[in-house]
Amino acid sequence: MPPSRPDRSRGADPALIEARRARLPAITFPDDLPVSACRDEITQALLDHQVIVVAGETGSGKTTQLPKICLAAGCGVNGMIGHTQPRRLAATSVAQRIADETGTELGDAVGYCVRFSDRVSPSTLVKVMTDGILLREIASQDGPARLQLLLDAVFTVLRVRQRRLVHRGVAY
Repeated sequence: MPPSRPDRSRGADPALIEARRARLPAITFPDDLPVSACRDEITQALLDHQVIVVAGETGSGKTTQLPKICLAAGCGVNGMIGHTQPRRLAATSVAQRIADETGTELGDAVGYCVRFSDRVSPSTLVKVMTDGILLREIASQDGPARLQLLLDAVFTVLRVRQRRLVHRGVAY
């Protein structure tokens, strides 16, 4: 049984929430990744705070293990876990990797949304998307209200992207 999360159902259909809870995949964590070794501390921080920052070396498992830690903590049931990647290829590859690690089909429990391609279903728990898709969802007509219903937690793994940020005029 996952740890207790605050009720963030925001009036969602209880039957839908229960169906999503029943579809949670079995989660395993590779012992050789540093993020996996810290999953209890990360889970507790996630339960205690609205925003957490996880820093680690390249290859430590941040990209693939954080969404799984969130699923194990009970996120993704009341709304999707949003996970951003800077490029389309990265988003699709990360979604496929997480789907493989959770033993699910791509587009089922784990999906992705990039420009011109959407593999997300009503049963999707983790939605990997590009930064641009997240910005589009925020700016949509019913943006904030829909975002509260769709996204339970949003992860942006911060990378050194100074050139991209300067050219795009985006500041973090």
